[in-house]
This record gives sequence, C-alpha cells and structure tokens, in this order.
Amino acid sequence: MKNGINYFVVGNLSNIIFRDGLIKTPIINLNKYKDIKIEQTREDNIKLQVCSGLSIFKFVNFVSRNLNISGLEGLIGIPGTLGGAIYMNASSYDSYISEYIKEVEIIDQNSHIINLKKEDLEMQWRSSIFHKMKNSIILSATFEFPKKNLSNSEFINRKIEKTRNHRSKFQEKAFPNLGSLFATKDLYIDISNSNYFYKFLNIFNKILTKIILKFSNDNSLIIFRKNLVLIYSLIFNIRSEDPFKLSDRTINCLINNGSTSANEAIKTIKKIQQKIKYSQKLENIIIEEIE
Repeated sequence: MKNGINYFVVGNLSNIIFRDGLIKTPIINLNKYKDIKIEQTREDNIKLQVCSGLSIFKFVNFVSRNLNISGLEGLIGIPGTLGGAIYMNASSYDSYISEYIKEVEIIDQNSHIINLKKEDLEMQWRSSIFHKMKNSIILSATFEFPKKNLSNSEFINRKIEKTRNHRSKFQEKAFPNLGSLFATKDLYIDISNSNYFYKFLNIFNKILTKIILKFSNDNSLIIFRKNLVLIYSLIFNIRSEDPFKLSDRTINCLINNGSTSANEAIKTIKKIQQKIKYSQKLENIIIEEIE
C-alpha cells in the first residue's frame, strides 16, 4: 500500500473468475489466516473473534456444534471464507452472516488497522461498504450470539441436515460450478420484466411448480426444472456441448463442462448478461482488467 503497488485479496476463490494468461499483480490469499476464539462469555451473550480466512463451513460448525448455538445453520453449504461472506453480505436459508456481527477489523487504504461497527458496514442484499473500499483488507470480525440461541445438538443437526438435503436436491453438486451467477433471490422472477417471453416463462414456472408440489414429489419438480433450464439455454444460445453451460438445477448457476479456460466462462456470462439486458447485478466477480 505505502509503496503504491496494486494487489488483489482473495479467500477461497469461490466466486472469483480471473482472466486467462499471465497475471503480474500480487495476489494475497488469506486462507491461512483462520483462527477463531471465544473472547468472552457474559450473562446474556457469547462473543467470538474470527479471522477472515476461516471457511464458512468451519465457522458454522464451530458455532453450531462446538458451542451449540443456533442461527447460522443455513450458511453451512457456502464454500467461501468469512472475509468473502462479509464482503458479499452472504445469506442462505434464513441465516445471515451480518445478523450477529458487532464489528469488523480491517486494514484501510492508508495501511491503518481500524475497526468498523456493524452500523458502518452498509450491509445490503449481496453488498457491503467493502465494495467501495477497493484497497481495504478484511482481517477479522467480532460476533456476539445471544445465549437465548443456545440449543441442543439434536435440534441444530436437524436444521443442518434439512439445509443440506435441500441443497443436494435443488442446487448443483455434480459438476464444478461458479455458485450463484447473479445477486438475486429468484432470477426467474427478476428477469421477467426484461421481456414478455421471460414473464410468460416465470408464470409457467410458478403454476407448474405449485401443481407439482401439491400433487407429486421433489423428483418430479427436479425433472421439470431440468426441462425449464433447457428452454432458457436455447434462449441464451447456450448449447449442451459448450465449454460452460447452465446447471440443470437452476439458470442462476454455470457449470464447467470440461474447459480449462476462464475466458470461456467470462464469454458465456457476458452472453447471458446481454440476453437479460444487463438487468441483474453479478454475484460472481470477474477480474478481467488486471495486469
């Protein structure tokens, strides 16, 4: 920072796509910076300090299974690190990374170590103040969990297994993938205003989903969604033999079809963006303009 050298900070690389070719810019990987400790236990809460390189999986496991604290079970399947989760304000299955944060320790653009309170983080859907603070590094976060969240392991394990089972059925698991492409709760709904055909498909999706859930089972719903993805693939001009294609579970996930080229993934994402008229913010971070 003081020497004016550009750099890029990463965690688990779960939502970042670097362009192909030689990259000379220093890459700082924080995945070894992963301590977690109990700072204090008061009468009404438990306070933890967690380093930004710790995986979300290990963080949730520690809180849920070591401390028997409920509230984060829905985050169990997120593949990133704590720093990335804070940067993106991660949430899943009614669990929110921001819910129990008290403050975040960072290195700012002037190489000063400072602490930001929760109210300073500007947490919004898939966004935080760190999207504006390009030269800052998230070091750690302090969490406070109310003791009323203490629960028994059987209750917590049921919630974790429920999340895992749903992910297993309705999210991509068979192929390498880029997670959620767009920062949206429901891409089918959010792109339906782009044109009348997307609106028709969204209505069709809603009606058939309700009918299947009422009269059939999850397997029938999975088959229906596979066929729905095929329709959108045709619209987006993505073929089954392409290097990257849509997951058959959802149109908001791109899978690697055997390619070694990041540029092919970027090309496919830009093709989808054009088809939906750039109406949705990307959740994946494309690093294309890097030396």
